[in-house]
Amino acid sequence: IVCQDPVRQADSDVFMDWLRKSRFEQNKRTVTSYNCVVFNDDVVQQVFRDLLCNPEVISNETLRPAGWQTLFAYFTYVNSKADKLFTRSDPPTVADPELDGIGVLWNVALY
Repeated sequence: IVCQDPVRQADSDVFMDWLRKSRFEQNKRTVTSYNCVVFNDDVVQQVFRDLLCNPEVISNETLRPAGWQTLFAYFTYVNSKADKLFTRSDPPTVADPELDGIGVLWNVALY
């Protein structure tokens, strides 16, 4: 898998950029608002849970800026769809402190 064992680190960056850009279109009104373009919500949830939030697949040590941007796009989308995060405010407002993937974000931030 490209993100687990890339031949070059740039391969992982290309994969993460593709995963983010081909799936989300940034809303021009706000920086944190994303619309899902290709995946249905079930697939977005699965990619987020099984790939991006899985420490056996993505480690804090190897997560680069492209991976962080992708993780944040999915985090924002998944939690806003679950009405746990309101992205129309600047900064986004947390409606439910039990955000999906919040532990992963903390692990990345504290690494």
